[in-house]
Amino acid sequence: MEDEYGEAIYREAADLEGSSEYTYAPDGTEPDDIIGEIEEIQEQIEKAEEREHPARTGRSKTGKTEKQIERDEKPSVERDQAKVRSLTREEKELFAPFIQNRRSREQLVKALDSISMAAYTGNLIITGEEGMDTLTLAKNIMREVRMMDSNFSGKVAKVSGQGLNEKDVAQTLEQLGSGALIIQKASGMSPQTAAMLHRQLQHERFGIIVVLEDTGKAIKKLFLGTPDLYGDFTARIDLEALSNDSLVAFGRQYAREKEFSIDNLGILALHTRIEELQTIDHVVTVMEVKQIVDEAIRHASRKTLAHFFDVLLAKRYDDEDMIILTEKDFAA
Repeated sequence: MEDEYGEAIYREAADLEGSSEYTYAPDGTEPDDIIGEIEEIQEQIEKAEEREHPARTGRSKTGKTEKQIERDEKPSVERDQAKVRSLTREEKELFAPFIQNRRSREQLVKALDSISMAAYTGNLIITGEEGMDTLTLAKNIMREVRMMDSNFSGKVAKVSGQGLNEKDVAQTLEQLGSGALIIQKASGMSPQTAAMLHRQLQHERFGIIVVLEDTGKAIKKLFLGTPDLYGDFTARIDLEALSNDSLVAFGRQYAREKEFSIDNLGILALHTRIEELQTIDHVVTVMEVKQIVDEAIRHASRKTLAHFFDVLLAKRYDDEDMIILTEKDFAA
């Protein structure tokens, strides 16, 4: 299926290859399967996040005014109480890096279930800061749609908002009929291009999925300039960066799942590693924390003379007979 999908993207999108602004998204590799670990630590991460981001009310998907667009998208009490289906095993594997808490899982499920080949509805918004790999999420969602919807051809093209300004929007959408168009930095679209996109999505002569990708503030600005476009996008995922404390909590629990514990100096060292990776242009993910902990485990498992003396002096294991990861195991 993966090879077939990758070939379909390149083969069926060949008509657009003449444009340097278009690049095509091949079938990427599967994210590491950390589902077992992630499911076991959801509550701990959620509690840490709730301390920093108290729950707020939700928004109406159909509103188009500035007040409605600015309304917070977090679920209301009623939505929290509503039942949301569980992700399948395959979905958990595909989206593992993006489902770090309950809210992200619920958003993903609702987005997947809302996406539609009808051009005028079921299109997708993905927001996130620089370095949060929103493009990979968009590509993975298209892979899931390819497996679930036989009407989806597998054609996927991506273009920047500014690049689309120089294109014939109607022709572009028709060439991608039954496929998907990912518009990166969508706020780069001019008001004229955004308005044309909205008008073309009202036609019923073809089916398509359009994905808008940008930061939350930039997407809000786009819709304020072209409010009619807002109603065409009924699926949305807002990626949120976890705090350093939440990432440390993840690392600690992940280590426990591997039957390792982290002492106090080791926790400080892990926190330092995360802070060093956290920059304006890069947001640290749970996948990176997992890699840091895995490296520490490999270091701690090496058979060295120091390792022998730690065992001999009973410094190797904690009270639960778990191997202790120390500061030196987290040395970069």
